[in-house]
Amino acid sequence: MSLASAEGSRHPLLGIVLIVGTGFAFATMDTTIRHLSATLPVLVLLCARYSVQAAMMALWFVRPGGSGRSGFASQHPRFQLARGLLLLGSSAMGFLGLAHLPVPEFTSIALLTPVLVTLLSAWLLHEKVAPARWALVLGAFIGALIVVRPGSGLFGWVVLYPLASACCYASFQVLTARLSGLEDPLTTHFWTGFVGTAVVVPALLLVHGAELAALAAAMPASHWALLLLVGTLGGT
Repeated sequence: MSLASAEGSRHPLLGIVLIVGTGFAFATMDTTIRHLSATLPVLVLLCARYSVQAAMMALWFVRPGGSGRSGFASQHPRFQLARGLLLLGSSAMGFLGLAHLPVPEFTSIALLTPVLVTLLSAWLLHEKVAPARWALVLGAFIGALIVVRPGSGLFGWVVLYPLASACCYASFQVLTARLSGLEDPLTTHFWTGFVGTAVVVPALLLVHGAELAALAAAMPASHWALLLLVGTLGGT
């Protein structure tokens, strides 16, 4: 599908519903990560997040009636790599932030993402932004400043985690919007999980390889279920 045809087939109401669903899934995932981060390394959480997504999509392709091998093939691997690394960066900074910040404060700062997306869309995609939307952008920015309260020393340097996460995710969204018509969305979704898994698994083995067996043996069944939930919510 070309970019022109993609432009003509947009459905704003459906997009809004999907974005609301995304927000619900991420909010639930973030709360679960906050709970698990007290006992599990961030790399374990990241591994669950991306490996489950990659596995979900792989099973979807190889199911009876699925697209088979063609579903895995990307025509734009550099786009997929850049997109996957941006989302991985956003997740890594977000997971680290959730280990240090309460979920409400983390979310308030991370909600700068729409502000950054609007700015980047106007600059890079040359999309028109209505005055009312600029007013909302300004309000969101002021709200984030109130939460962070520069100079208050309330959270210190840890606020850089959600800020970095927001920057990576905004860039991820703009790149996705710019190139969405060039690749099958399901193929793109598989590659997002695959790139994250390919980067995180070696890092996990390097940093925590010696303790992984003991960690897995000591982990209760509820933690395994929550790790599966994290990956399922992220993939969904």
